[in-house]
Amino acid sequence: MNHALALLSLAGCGRIGFDELPGADAPASGPAIVQLTQATFTGSSSALTLMPTRAHDLLVVITDNVLTGTPLDTISDDANDAYVSSGMVAQRMPPPSVLELWYVPDSQAGAQTLTITDQGSVNREIWFLELEGMDHVAPLELVQTLSHATETGMPAAPPITPSALPALIVAGIAVPGTVMTVAAPFEELPIIRGDDAAYAITEAAGTFTAAWRIGATGEYSALAAAFRATP
Repeated sequence: MNHALALLSLAGCGRIGFDELPGADAPASGPAIVQLTQATFTGSSSALTLMPTRAHDLLVVITDNVLTGTPLDTISDDANDAYVSSGMVAQRMPPPSVLELWYVPDSQAGAQTLTITDQGSVNREIWFLELEGMDHVAPLELVQTLSHATETGMPAAPPITPSALPALIVAGIAVPGTVMTVAAPFEELPIIRGDDAAYAITEAAGTFTAAWRIGATGEYSALAAAFRATP
């Protein structure tokens, strides 16, 4: 493992299989994963079950509509958090796909359901991350998207160069077939319908690119973003 990178490797989904992380209630010494979870839904409303969120964490949602090619209509949770769009989407064809990133800079405690609604029936993929030790005011430093890209075996998200360290880097990818593994230093989240998301926590300066091995070629889309830690 690159000694300059502080990475967390989690098995399964949730707070290590929906259990509390050791020391989860202790003050954060830097960016750290609190919970990860994901699911796929079909219909006009998608409700993702969460472990109860904590106050003052960063919530990150990467989501893809792989049926109608339209962005989500609403996103909310039962703690009344205000989700902020990254302001950019990544698209590909066929089938129509729209990959988005949303986040909450400073979470309320107790959210147990994330709900996304669409204007029609869609196939929606959702990856959810909760982190401690992140900036509560303006955590998103930069975001890049890649639409209608052609890959030949190793598709990659756009490169990201964070200037504020330590940093969380997240990436998502939508492909015509299925991805297999993401290259280090990124840690992949569970694959959904062949698509995936990944993350890395770094204390080192540099440019970071999430790249996946894939079993099929064709047009793909991807996004990547960097989030600031607590100053």
